[in-house]
Amino acid sequence: MKLRALIVEDAIPMTIVLEHTLKEIGLEVVGKAATGEEAIKLAIELKPDIITLDTVLPDIIGIEVLKQMRKQGVESKVIFISAAGSHTLIDQAMEAGADSYLLKPINAEKLSEKIKEVK
Repeated sequence: MKLRALIVEDAIPMTIVLEHTLKEIGLEVVGKAATGEEAIKLAIELKPDIITLDTVLPDIIGIEVLKQMRKQGVESKVIFISAAGSHTLIDQAMEAGADSYLLKPINAEKLSEKIKEVK
């Protein structure tokens, strides 16, 4: 059975790369969200196995999105994907309930490794 993934990313080119990469490594993309609010709604509705979560979204920062997801009972594995690699941000993401962290630019090999780590 394929793992089901939700992509949370506001940049369309990055969403396309993530979708292609996730499918390439054998996951089913069940949803895409470009805002934090939409991400929380879809995570609750779709109950994906894995969520790729951008740290900077137009309405709510990724860490707050994750905190709200966890409060709503979302148990999906969450991989933060960000261009920002500060240790503070990584620590905050992990404290908020992220399962892993991946820095942009991503590639199929890196993403595949992270998914294997968290599932």
